[in-house]
Amino acid sequence: MIRNILVVAQHGRLVYAHEFDPHESLKWSIKGVGSLVSALHSIIPLLSGGNSIRKVKLDDDYLLIQSSDKLVFALSADERCTEEHEKKLKFIVDNFTSQYEDLIPFIDENSDLEVFNDFTDVLNQSNLFP
Repeated sequence: MIRNILVVAQHGRLVYAHEFDPHESLKWSIKGVGSLVSALHSIIPLLSGGNSIRKVKLDDDYLLIQSSDKLVFALSADERCTEEHEKKLKFIVDNFTSQYEDLIPFIDENSDLEVFNDFTDVLNQSNLFP
């Protein structure tokens, strides 16, 4: 089951988060996990000669990670990340970056992020998520 979606600016700020079921959400702070995703995305290529990280296991949760320009996207699930999860994450990345392409280059520490909350409607209308 997919638990959460996180969109994090590469400088570490949580831009958007969605939990599908509050009772099944990540066990850790969403902001903390967002910061972890950003940090991993930044440091792993430095330590591994340019390779990026795509999957992380945190206790019983799995994070599937994908980046696009100035954003890092993560999908958390309570089972191994499957091809179906990868397709859903690709849908999220493609639709989020398309919908907000004019705003993404200007996200910084002082940006008002309320506008991104509309993305929940895209998720709900897609019928890809329970």
